[in-house]
Amino acid sequence: MSDELSMHLTTAPLLHRVLTFGKSQRYTNTLGAIISVAWLLGFIIHATMDEFLLHAVGFGLSVYVIGYQTSRLLSERVRDPVYRAKAQGMARFGIFASSCGYILWLIDRWVCDVLIKMRGIVGFPLAFLFELHGWWHVLTCIGAYTFIALVDYITTEDVDRDPVELLAWPSSWAAQSVFAPKKHLKEQ
Repeated sequence: MSDELSMHLTTAPLLHRVLTFGKSQRYTNTLGAIISVAWLLGFIIHATMDEFLLHAVGFGLSVYVIGYQTSRLLSERVRDPVYRAKAQGMARFGIFASSCGYILWLIDRWVCDVLIKMRGIVGFPLAFLFELHGWWHVLTCIGAYTFIALVDYITTEDVDRDPVELLAWPSSWAAQSVFAPKKHLKEQ
């Protein structure tokens, strides 16, 4: 359960930040209370009933709303087309890493016994390829890190500087090379 608790402990503050940016203190406090109560109820239900579907859908929905709101804020706040392209590359990479991790986590959850047998068959050193739960941790961590940096960037006054400077590898590399639109990056 601690494994799954960390998923919501990461998304809840990000969800709150992107949904309350630029809003009144009353709205911010009210939404904070609602998110806290919903999170607590969801976790209690998941922990006591081992209800996986509620947990998985809740997490997936949180990630979707964070991605959507981040894209909306990015379009509104980042005026420089080169910086916007780089920030969009960051968002694409964060979505890609998180989505891949989420899919691997779901597959691992459903076919764990088969994956354990596969690891035994292929042996070391290739067994790590079938450790989907471990890959989920790596990819979700990279995606969460990228979105934390991106949300921090678009909700501060630093939107007039290069967002990639905020990132460590591999997020900085991916945001500039693989996931950013090439036409804006050529303008540099």
